[in-house]
Amino acid sequence: MRKPFSEEFFKRFKEGYKLFERGNWSEAKKVFEMISAIKGCIDFPTKNLLAVMEETNYNAPADWRGYRALTEK
Repeated sequence: MRKPFSEEFFKRFKEGYKLFERGNWSEAKKVFEMISAIKGCIDFPTKNLLAVMEETNYNAPADWRGYRALTEK
């Protein structure tokens, strides 16, 4: 499952996710967008995180705690 992804991809994803957790969504967006250049397309987890951040114009909510509650199965 991980075979199509390079070490650079995983390094960047981890960097972007840490920014996402910290609430620095504008910087996380930049990193996640770089991933598409590395992979040639955006993978589902990256695409999903970008969509979540886009809902608030890439600004974490004031009450951001580093995660979002899942509301659907």
